Amino acid sequence: MNELGALLFVLKLPVGCAHKIGMGKPLGLGTVVIEPTLYITDRKMRYSTLFDISKSEWVIAENKNNDENVEKYKTAFEEHILRNMNSKERGTATSLWDTYRLRQLKTMLDVKKGIKLEEEGTKIEYMALKDFKDRNVLPIPEKV
Repeated sequence: MNELGALLFVLKLPVGCAHKIGMGKPLGLGTVVIEPTLYITDRKMRYSTLFDISKSEWVIAENKNNDENVEKYKTAFEEHILRNMNSKERGTATSLWDTYRLRQLKTMLDVKKGIKLEEEGTKIEYMALKDFKDRNVLPIPEKV
């Protein structure tokens, strides 16, 4: 159950966030919103019956789950991680997205913040190799 929750946690981001794809994240292939749909297969039913004569169709034994079930799996994963993580790192977080590191990630994945930075004329460009020697440390995302 935790593994399924982990997969759903990374696919179904908080509202307003989107995945970045491509190697050079700011100049990569773009931003995408992934909307996962969860199907649970009953393996015993699937392989015990091949065809449903009454409906004249193949027995697939798949059940489409609603968002409530998706959230149940995600919550179980979050609770597992929070319960097993260092208490100093966890702090007072009740959700993984409330922890320091994931708050920073959420800031970087925020679509509106990205659009705002582009409108302000923030120029994103690749650095020349010689510039890497004296580069500054990047600021914390929440402070940009």
